[in-house]
Amino acid sequence: MPGSNSFRLHDVLTNRADYPHDYQIIYHSNFGAPILENGARFLAPMASISPFNDYAKAGLKTWATYAGPTKGFDEMVFNIKPLSDPNHQALAALVNNAGDKGVAIQFDTRQLPVLTLWKNTDTLKQGYVTGIEPGTSYAYPVTVEREQKRVKQLQPGASAQFDLTYTLLHSKAQVTDLAQKIADIQGKVKIDENDAPIATE
Repeated sequence: MPGSNSFRLHDVLTNRADYPHDYQIIYHSNFGAPILENGARFLAPMASISPFNDYAKAGLKTWATYAGPTKGFDEMVFNIKPLSDPNHQALAALVNNAGDKGVAIQFDTRQLPVLTLWKNTDTLKQGYVTGIEPGTSYAYPVTVEREQKRVKQLQPGASAQFDLTYTLLHSKAQVTDLAQKIADIQGKVKIDENDAPIATE
């Protein structure tokens, strides 16, 4: 909306066939400079985080922060089980090093129960970018996701709805307010940092 620092997405997926059909959705939202930079931070309330594969294990201890553009960096992906408020609303955000700029995504964990963090801090020309990805499942092949019961199904004529809000943060006050909301949702829940991938590709 003109004059607003946020916008909303409302998607409806309908099975118009005569048979049940499986579905998977990941909202892959990419962000780069100037918010993404050396010392930028990822914020989200979560129950657990684990590496997508063995390669990502090396980045587990620094999942919450970003390096500057790094030649030869290969993507690292992390699986997150997000926490939500009493209204089932979760938040995930990227904020810059100074803490005065950022972007946040709000989503409903009844619709999108998992979160993927994609870190690709390669060179600027190659693609210095991070992805914050609420979804119905993680980014493993559908065979893996189905085996682990994360593939959803729509009956004939049934629909599923998805609601997300994207917000740009323009000041320290806005970033601080968002960080407090995330801290409130996290509460006293200790994040389980599991260094074993939940599946193999």
